[in-house]
Amino acid sequence: MQSHHPVRARPGRPGRFPRRAGRRGRGLAAVLPRGKRRRAARQGSVRAQHRRPPAAQRPGLRAHGQRAESEPGLQPARGQPAAGPGRPGGRLQAGTARPLRHRLQPALQPGQHAHHALRQHAGVEGRIRRLHAAAQVQPQPRQPRTGHVPGAGQRGLARASLRLRLQPDAGTAPARGGHAGRPAGPGGERTSHPDRRPLLRLHRRPRQQLRRRTGRSGRPDVSRWKKPSRFERNLVVIGAGSAGLVTAYIAAVLKAKVTLIEKHRMGGDCLNTGCVPSKALIRSAKFLSQVARAKEFGIREAHAEFDFADVMARVQRVVQAIEPHDSAERYSGLGVEVIAGTAKLVSPWEVDVVRQDGSTQRLSTRSIVITAGGRPFVPPIPGIEETGYLTSDTVWAMRELPRRLVVLGGGPIGAELAQAFARFGARVTLIQQGPRILNREDPEVSELVSRRFRDEGIDVRVEHQAKQFLVENGEKVLVAEHGGREVRIPFDAVLVAVGRAANLTGYGLEELGVKTSRTVGTNAFLQTNYPNIYAAGDVAGPFQFTHTAAHQAWYAAVNALFDPFKKFKADYSVIPWATFVDPEVARVGLNEQEAKEKGIPFEISRYDLAELDRAIVDAEAHGFVKVLTVPDKDKILGVAIVGEHAGDLIAEYVLAMKHGIGLNKILDTLHIYPTLAEANKYAAGVWKKAHAPERLLRWVERFHAWRRG
Repeated sequence: MQSHHPVRARPGRPGRFPRRAGRRGRGLAAVLPRGKRRRAARQGSVRAQHRRPPAAQRPGLRAHGQRAESEPGLQPARGQPAAGPGRPGGRLQAGTARPLRHRLQPALQPGQHAHHALRQHAGVEGRIRRLHAAAQVQPQPRQPRTGHVPGAGQRGLARASLRLRLQPDAGTAPARGGHAGRPAGPGGERTSHPDRRPLLRLHRRPRQQLRRRTGRSGRPDVSRWKKPSRFERNLVVIGAGSAGLVTAYIAAVLKAKVTLIEKHRMGGDCLNTGCVPSKALIRSAKFLSQVARAKEFGIREAHAEFDFADVMARVQRVVQAIEPHDSAERYSGLGVEVIAGTAKLVSPWEVDVVRQDGSTQRLSTRSIVITAGGRPFVPPIPGIEETGYLTSDTVWAMRELPRRLVVLGGGPIGAELAQAFARFGARVTLIQQGPRILNREDPEVSELVSRRFRDEGIDVRVEHQAKQFLVENGEKVLVAEHGGREVRIPFDAVLVAVGRAANLTGYGLEELGVKTSRTVGTNAFLQTNYPNIYAAGDVAGPFQFTHTAAHQAWYAAVNALFDPFKKFKADYSVIPWATFVDPEVARVGLNEQEAKEKGIPFEISRYDLAELDRAIVDAEAHGFVKVLTVPDKDKILGVAIVGEHAGDLIAEYVLAMKHGIGLNKILDTLHIYPTLAEANKYAAGVWKKAHAPERLLRWVERFHAWRRG
């Protein structure tokens, strides 16, 4: 029997164990509670003088690597016939053998291994007896049965695996090519024996083999590929969006050799078609809205002239100003090898790259991180291809403002662009299939934003389902269904903003067998079904935000570089986001509707921004701060803010939730006056007022009355 770091018994105290030992190498001791060890030790002390001779002195019981002999001492139970030709000796009847602790184990003398005493433990004996009973009819020496130590878990199983092996009688030593469980016939072939007596053998299975059979069952077979003996790189990152850039940057900072591959433009969707251009467009549109509200600021008259092409040119200038932050030159200077080309996985450790000049290269790497991003989803509505459509990727090529714009989708992207185009002067119709826009937010948030949209001239149509696009008499028409009736909406351009889909094709996932659904399937460590291939960002989900992609990238990079020595589960406990409509909407953690759906008890503390001095000064006195807390405690469950700069104000609550800071400490924090940030303090004050110590205040009132005389 192989022993990992054997534990010696104390001289003069047979059967006793050291009080503490390392977790590794304790064998079955790792799965036995302390009380059972003490009982086993007491049994060993009492029975020390009645023990049988060691295994080497007893025929029929072999040590590891020795040939088994017959055991004359194995007696049948009272009233049972002995095994013979008329009775299959290979059967092991319950109760026919002497107690297993006398058959298997010698006395534990000072200096002997502690695992001998462990086998005397009654719990182990019971498990071994059950294995005997399971082998009553016919033993299967070709397929040894494995048992599991209940409660041991995978680590305990790896350290103490039980295998049932039936050993032969005397004269059955295996010949070359033979088997230990059957007598060797002429030429070494296996033969049967009518009166062989099975014995039970307890030993450890190699840990690596056990882990492969029990812990890797859901992973693909990689034997069809030849694993390189040496890797050229530590990490290859496919996709240079937010997740890819952060992954490559972290790997370079940690002095790993990393290659970043991008087939389009560095920076991905966020820089080129998403966050940056949309916020630049929204800022220009907001200026026009403030000009239209000139009288609110004491300006008698204000007028602004613009050309939409100039506005879109400014958007591109903003993108170009930020491009150097994500450029190949910058990342090359940081130590990242940047390749402009198309990547394809050809094995779990190899990636083929077709460069833009047509040359090809095969890269070998220890780990791969997939950060291929996503794209706008276009629903298969009849006629949409014929009439043409815009998406959040293609709208930035426009240079002429459409007179009538239909926006499909009332989510964050659709709401932001609908308000922006309406402020430039387009007649916008917002089509939402559900009962309200921004349906992930609380109903009062959706209602406040919808009311603002309608005030600005946006035609918000909820519970409308797009059925067909037509061209009638040279005019484009959307046919929608509402309340069982057909509604026809003419338009000049349609913007599809119903969601995004992960990029799952074109770079070898299907050929390699990487599991996918709507996104690449990953575990808590962002590993795919191939343990050295990771995914992060929009391609992995579950959130499709730039900041969550960067958040996931840290885990993907560190896990890919340091697994199996150390790895971390991705933490989604505190994920904030914002929708940059006017008024802005921001939230973190639970909102009211989610808490109700999950049955989580909560309290609400709400502060209206109409009472905030700075909001009144800025003529932005609308919106609120709503905080959900644990009942009767100041622990924050979630926060929703609607109002000017809500995306900035939410940061204080994100910090508080991440580090376990309650509302009491926010209330104790000094905030500058007059700022919008004071709203966070006043919301904490609403909670404090609702949980004021009434008994103490009554006592203080009497105290002051006493002092007045």
